[in-house]
Amino acid sequence: MTKRSLYSDDQGQASWLRIGTKDQAGVWKVQITRGDTATNMAYSVIRLPVTPTGSKTIGVDFRLYQGSVSNIYYTYNVPGAITVDLQRHLKLVTDELLELAGLLGDQTPNIYLVDDLHLLKQVSESSGSQLGFADGYYHSSGDDSGVYMPTHSLLTGIHRLLTHEYVHLPYPKPSARWTCRRGSTKAVQLISSTY
Repeated sequence: MTKRSLYSDDQGQASWLRIGTKDQAGVWKVQITRGDTATNMAYSVIRLPVTPTGSKTIGVDFRLYQGSVSNIYYTYNVPGAITVDLQRHLKLVTDELLELAGLLGDQTPNIYLVDDLHLLKQVSESSGSQLGFADGYYHSSGDDSGVYMPTHSLLTGIHRLLTHEYVHLPYPKPSARWTCRRGSTKAVQLISSTY
């Protein structure tokens, strides 16, 4: 159970946003207390129905969601809402790289999502990569190339990790993967300095 104290604004309204990327489907309850009066409210959380269009096995079974920006392979317990939300986030990242740095990737990578770090380690060993202490990684060769990451953290952590791994894509051959739209070498150096 989580308790929060909220205070109203000038119009007498209070609001909050709760990011619940790992909330299970079902009926949830919230109790709002104002003075000595408590109000109990129930709301439903449903699993977003994402229909897989394919599958792949890399140490574990993945389902394929073909999004508007990238293909996302995900394991069974990854919430469907994350697969859809990451499409929007990846589009934002690619648009910002183009706008701010003039960089445009040759292709958007596949994204592989697993429930937790234990599964990520299992997948990395199956794909011939060494996970080490990383939270995610980019596998650069073969049919299974793409960004691999767990979804056990809050949504902001998942966004941060996807952005981090996506920015690493220019390595080790920036000219093969990126086009500098505005001819700015400073933009490439800026991206390189974040590695």
